[in-house]
Amino acid sequence: MSEKCRVADIISICRPVNSLMMGLAVVVGATIASPSYSIVVEYPIKLILGFLAGSLLTAASMVFNDIMDIEIDRINAPHKPLSSGRMSPSCAWTLFAVLTTLGLLLSLLIGIVPLAIALASLLVAVAYSVRGKKTGLPGNMMVSFTVAIPILFGGSIVGELSGRLLAFYTIIFLANTGREITKGIVDVIGDSAKNVLTLSVRYGSYKAALVALAFYASAVVLSVIPVLMNWAGTLYAALVSVVDAGILYYALVLVRDPRPQTAFLVKEKVRYLMLLGLVAFLLSRA
Repeated sequence: MSEKCRVADIISICRPVNSLMMGLAVVVGATIASPSYSIVVEYPIKLILGFLAGSLLTAASMVFNDIMDIEIDRINAPHKPLSSGRMSPSCAWTLFAVLTTLGLLLSLLIGIVPLAIALASLLVAVAYSVRGKKTGLPGNMMVSFTVAIPILFGGSIVGELSGRLLAFYTIIFLANTGREITKGIVDVIGDSAKNVLTLSVRYGSYKAALVALAFYASAVVLSVIPVLMNWAGTLYAALVSVVDAGILYYALVLVRDPRPQTAFLVKEKVRYLMLLGLVAFLLSRA
């Protein structure tokens, strides 16, 4: 491995936490769609393939985004492998091709519908990095589409796309849109320099924080629906209450202090709260 394609940088650019979260989201989607936890017995191979496909394709989209964002990241995130010069663009392109090929092949092994969903997600991720990023809120929603779609991918493993599944999909979509707006506050200096029209660039960080709060609050309100519809049990209710309280708390922290350093803290906290939310979804039948 050359000095421009080190293993440590390959791991870093793939965002292992984010990628593994998306793999877990596939498992969560399959579990939600399954009549019971028997999915582990009925579809063990497909479940493993789905986890790997979701993780690999997410990693591929992360790599592609960093390739497209190399100039912006030299301002916003000069520590990243590409923007710092530690990784060569050719290494990143090769890594993107390998991850994409493996992810799509694994999706095909599961079935045609999972492959179609995987392709749609990948195309939206590429479109975001090429053009959508500069559009602000529409771009934020494109990212949220790709973040939430593993839930539907998981449902397609068991051949079920129900209202219950769509409710959980929408919760993730809304919460992540809030987080994407928060990230725009973090990156406001570099985005402004490169004409990336996030809400923070267009209207200021305070107004962007208010919109982020609205999306976070919408996700919190919707998270009650599974309980009201008897789609989830007491364990889900307990865990999601913690998640909801944490998300609202940090959203209000952001509104009170919408500086980039505060936004960075909030986006990191929300990421881990969303991970706990996935666990709550996974245990929703308990």
